[in-house]
Order: sequence, then structure tokens, then C-alpha cells
Amino acid sequence: MFGILCILSSLFCFIQSVEADEGTGTQYVFIIDDSGSMGLQYSNNIPADPNRLATFAASSMLMMLSNQDEVSIIRLNGGKDQPIKPNVRPAMSADEPPVMLPLKKYRKKILASIDLESKITAYAGQITPCRSALSRAQTVLNNSYQRGVKQVVFFLTDGACDPSSERVEKSDVWLSGLTSYRNNGFKFFLLTFEGRDFSKDLLQYTRNAEGIDIGRHVEVNADDPIGIITPFAEALAFSHGVEPIVLRPGSQEIPAHPAAADVRLLSVDVDTNDRQIKMELKEKDQKGSNLGKVKKPRYLEHQWRAADNEYTYNSLRDAGETGAKFKATALRYIPNTQVVWGQAENGSSDWRVIAIPEYRLTMKTEFMEGDCSRIENKYGEGNNPRRGEQACILVSLYNHTKKNVTADMVDAFPELRVEMKLSVNDESQMVTFKKIADSEYFAYPLQFSKLGQYKLLPSVQLLEKGLHLFGDLYEFSTYEVEIKTAPSDLNFGTLHLGGNDREKFEMTGAFKETEASFKVNFDTPNTCIDILVDGKKSGEILTVKKGALLQATAQISELCGNRSFDNDFSGSIVMQFPKDDYFQGRTVSLPWTLHLTSTLGVPEPLRIQLDAGKSLDLNLAAAIPSIWKESPEDLDVVVALQPTDNWPEDLHLFFNTETINED
Repeated sequence: MFGILCILSSLFCFIQSVEADEGTGTQYVFIIDDSGSMGLQYSNNIPADPNRLATFAASSMLMMLSNQDEVSIIRLNGGKDQPIKPNVRPAMSADEPPVMLPLKKYRKKILASIDLESKITAYAGQITPCRSALSRAQTVLNNSYQRGVKQVVFFLTDGACDPSSERVEKSDVWLSGLTSYRNNGFKFFLLTFEGRDFSKDLLQYTRNAEGIDIGRHVEVNADDPIGIITPFAEALAFSHGVEPIVLRPGSQEIPAHPAAADVRLLSVDVDTNDRQIKMELKEKDQKGSNLGKVKKPRYLEHQWRAADNEYTYNSLRDAGETGAKFKATALRYIPNTQVVWGQAENGSSDWRVIAIPEYRLTMKTEFMEGDCSRIENKYGEGNNPRRGEQACILVSLYNHTKKNVTADMVDAFPELRVEMKLSVNDESQMVTFKKIADSEYFAYPLQFSKLGQYKLLPSVQLLEKGLHLFGDLYEFSTYEVEIKTAPSDLNFGTLHLGGNDREKFEMTGAFKETEASFKVNFDTPNTCIDILVDGKKSGEILTVKKGALLQATAQISELCGNRSFDNDFSGSIVMQFPKDDYFQGRTVSLPWTLHLTSTLGVPEPLRIQLDAGKSLDLNLAAAIPSIWKESPEDLDVVVALQPTDNWPEDLHLFFNTETINED
């Protein structure tokens, strides 16, 4: 297997929720076993990784990652100080608590933490403390978590967790304490060495409580760079939902990926000529033009020398142990609609290439009205759909330029599908979306046919064997339309002529915003009383929604009726809702009461008819009680005559014996 050039890559696909910031990458934690068995021969076992290819593979992966990504390195034995072991190995202090570092700023520092002079590559740890390492990983993941950002753990080990206190806890306990797992944004990959025993409890971490893969277990071969780098690349690809696409001589085309942010290439090889690997990229084929927009490559050289590492075992240093020499090259280019042809130089003749389109996608979920035959109006129910209603759920994919690239993704990945875990009152099933609008959207018509709690978890799967990439969890609570008021009745208290009182009431229950007409009913009609709602009169239209505060006003006229009052009056405010499928013409009645007290009413008109040639004397003081029914103690009376069109010329009026001016 030595001497084979491997241009490795995998299909990265960062699917994020719409809340994630543009350009946000993925957060990676590399947990690397540094126990002695990794580099020393024990009993009949040869060293698991004498050439330190584990750190070479991790360093190669780091060269591929984007500046938007963040990384944390955890040494398995780094949680506490390790004392000196005379004539065997030096003391080793505990590492600083792990933190998540952005590659854009700290790439060199991160690479230095796993280089050939680091504590990790000494492989001088005395135990295999899995539990404490996972605890530190959980802490750094939670401390660095951002909504919408995906998190991935790579756990590389060659043996069983020991001592017994370091056996891992049940995966559901550890996973439930991880924020990104609860938000469907976590992946776990276990990489173990071929032929070595390991703690099987670690396998639990690659599947969730429902048995769905959230990662993978891969056995790696440390005999050559291909044997260990390939599983790393496969796991890295699988963490984003796909499998690597291998290219070989004679099949050297990298398909066009216009929706991708970039395409990354990685080459690794045994170094037999001290020459860096170079990659030539052209448009379409070998005779095409040189590909533009190729970014500056990164190079890596790797050769383990025990004498160069101050932390290693004395026996290895004294023996002058030296490992094989390896090299790696990574580069990226900005893709377009062109197929790309690639060629590697200064490496082995039997090279391999895997295309690495890096997609930074946003999964957008929208809720529209109807059965998906038309997608015109947004579904406005929010978290409160009525039982029996229907919504069309649309899922589309947007790339780093905020362009809908769903159709492009379908062309690139014919097996791409969108599914959804639909849970109704804790009973779950998987449903599949259909492509609509020339593959611009995936759609699923959802009928809210049951009362209760609905949970919707959409996901995208690019390839048949790819991992589900989850979107956001949507929760709904269905209801029967219920409209009530609080309080359930209104009491305006005691009112007098010219008085008013205002009482507020809240619309409660479960219903959507609408317009409703209202009318005011009286158990006993009374022209003195007028009831308004939000300043509107009976028969007008109100805007009504759940939680709205409305104000009812009772107004009493200054003069009304022909008698005094000291009575209770009652009635109701009746709201009429639309006669559609949703409200079905229902009404809501709000009873009201008030007490009206008045000692003054409107007098009846005083009409006098006098025949021609007649005269009449009228005592007004005596007439007032008969026309006013009841009069106050102090009353000023003004007599105002209202002449008619046939006012007679010979009519003479006198008031208290004084003649009234007829003009």
C-alpha cells in the first residue's frame, strides 16, 4: 500500500438553519488517544501507530477545513498531570482546558498542538481515560455552541478505556447534556485501529436513542497514509451527509458544482523524492485551459523522530527511532458550471482523487396555505393550527450567496430526498416530500387532523447512504376553535343622566385574527342607554384576535324619556364571526348590566289648540307637573313660541298680563 498517491476529499455539505449567520462553519473536536500502546510494543502487540499517522491524518484534515470552521484538540491523558517515571519517561503537565479556536486566526497554533514535537505525538500517556476526555469535550462543545452551527467529534483510540473509573457513561446521558445534540446538530465518529480491542460502549455514541445514525464507527489502518487518511475523509464526508466520490487515472473528472462555495483537494503520499506534490487543474479535460480561481496550496511534511520530542519514552529516544517520511498537499478552487480535470505530480503513479465540493447550505422551511397545488399565500397560523386545517410545508436549500439552489442540488445528487419525522401526540412516522416547481422546492401537504401536539423535524439526505442532515424542530398545538371573553359579563355599575362607564374585556380561547361585526341587544329597550365597543356603534366591524383587549362604553343621554328611572337594565354584546370553514358563523355573547337612576326626564310637548274667536287662560305652574311627570325643586321655565305658517293676524298673546311682541 505504500507509494500510492491519494488525492483525498469528501463532499462537505454544511446544512444550517436559517438562524445561522452567513459564512458560519462547523465546530470540530478531535479526541486523540496518546496512551503508550499507540507507540510502544506490548506483549505480542506491535505499536498501533509507530509513524504517528494519526496526527498526520488530523493535520491533513485541518489543511482541508475552511477558515469559517473552528477546532479543538483534546489529548486523552491531558486532563491531569502525569508524574515522572524514572528511566522510562519524563513528567508531563496537564493541558490547559480545551477551547474552540477559529481556524482563520489560530490555524498555526492548532497545527502546532499536534505536530511531531507535541505531547500528543509522544504517545507517553499511562492510561486510556475515555470518560474524563468526553467530559472535557462536552464542556468545550457547550461553551462554544451557537444556534445553527453543527458540531462534530472525532474520537481516535487503539484500546479499551481504563481504569474502570474511566469507562464511559451511557451515551443517552452524555448526549442529552449536549446542546447541539438536543438541537439535532451533532455527529460522533469513532475511529479504532484494525486488530485492536476497544471499549464497545463507545459504539453507542454513534447512534441516537431512536437508533438513527448520528455518526459512524470506522477501523483505520496505520500501515500507510492511505489506510488512515481515507477513513478520516470518509467520516468527515459522512458527518455532512454523503460518501466520498473516488476518482482514478482514466476517470479524472470532477463534476461541476455551481452551488458549492468551493472544491477542496487533499493529496498524501510516502515521500521518496523530497518534492512537494503539485496538482494541475484544467477545464473539462487535459487539453482544456488552466482552471482559474485556484487558491494557494498548503503543504505538510511528516517524519517521526523520537529524539526531537522531549516527552517521549527514553527507550525510543535512545534507540534513535525514526519513522517513515510522508507529505501532503491541500488546495481549493472556486467552482462554476465547468467540469474540472485534475492531475497530480511528484507523487506515485497510482493516484486517486476524491472531489470535495464544500456546500454551505441553509435549509429553509416555509408553511403555505392549501394542499401544495398552489403556493401563493403563507400559512398564518403560527403555532396554533385549527383541527382539520391543512398547510403545505416547503423545504428549499440556499447556498452561501443566499440563492435557492434546490434544483442544482437535485441535478448534482439525483438521490437527494427530503423527509420529515412527524410526531403527533408522541406517535411518530417518517414522511417523504415531493419535488415541485421544477425541483425548486420539496413539498408536503400536512393535514392537522388530530387534536394534540405536533412535532415536525425535516431533514435532507443527499445520497442513499448519506447521513440525515436535520433542520429546525417545529412544534404545533392543534385546537378546536374556541372564543371566549374575560370577564364573561360586564357590569357598568350605577349611572346617571349624562354619565358613562368603561369596562375592558379580553378575547380568550384559541382562534386566528379576523373581523367580526357586533350588535347590542337590550332585554328592555331604553333610548337613554347607548353601548359602544372600541368607540364603534352597534352594527359596525371590529378586529378581533386572541389576547386582544377591547373596551366597552356605556353612555347615558343628558335628557331622555318622559319619566325618572331607578332601575336595572341588561342586555348583551353579540359578536358575529365570519361564515367560513374556519369560524363557521359562530357568535359570542357578552352579557352586560347597569343601574340607571334619574329624577329628570324629557317633558312631553305642550300643545294648545284654540278655535277662532276664542280665548284661553293657562296656568303654566299648574301644567308643568302633568307634562314633566316629575320635576326638580328648582326649575327655571322659559316659554318660547314657535309660530306656524298660518299664524293668524288677530291672535294676541299675553304673559302675566303683558303683551308679547308678535315680531
